[in-house]
Amino acid sequence: MAVKAQEKSFVYEENIKKKFTVDELLKMSEIGLFDFHDHVELIDGVIYIPEGKKEKMSPIGIKHRNVVRKLVYIFNQIIDLNKYFVDSQNRFSPDEETYIEPDIAIYDVDQLSVEKDNPEKVYLIVEVSHSTLSYDRNIKLKKYAQLGIKQVWIVNLQKEEVEIFENPFEEGYKDIHIKTKEDEIQFFQNKIKVKEIF
Repeated sequence: MAVKAQEKSFVYEENIKKKFTVDELLKMSEIGLFDFHDHVELIDGVIYIPEGKKEKMSPIGIKHRNVVRKLVYIFNQIIDLNKYFVDSQNRFSPDEETYIEPDIAIYDVDQLSVEKDNPEKVYLIVEVSHSTLSYDRNIKLKKYAQLGIKQVWIVNLQKEEVEIFENPFEEGYKDIHIKTKEDEIQFFQNKIKVKEIF
């Protein structure tokens, strides 16, 4: 398998004759080829594997964790819990060649117990990014657009900004908004202060 690009924490692979399925990915994990704690993902049958040491206990890793927690807390204060629920760092698998773990996803409540995720039932996906910024912006964001995910936020820990992507089409999102720490984000009937996220 040829290496296409390497960017701090993910190795991207191309020219792969063999495309993998989610079931095959799970079997490889079962026999110890990799650990899902390493956030291995499958997009269009291609495996994306973290490169190098994890940052879980570094200052960047702690900041990532705290931003995810803050957003989950904020979302749960705002959304109608009779209609939606907030999921964090769990499997999103809408087809047999996709296994992604978004940092946060907000789903329609009827998706609480399903075998296969329905992209039409996803209200929002959030990726909190530092070393994975290029991977999230290019590989994952394009896949989310192709699936028709209505709205994606990329929380840029490097610049402390929130990149908001709306109106998906085949190659990406038509509308992109950058929110800085001085801005607010309209979310449902509320406004979230960006500075409160960081």
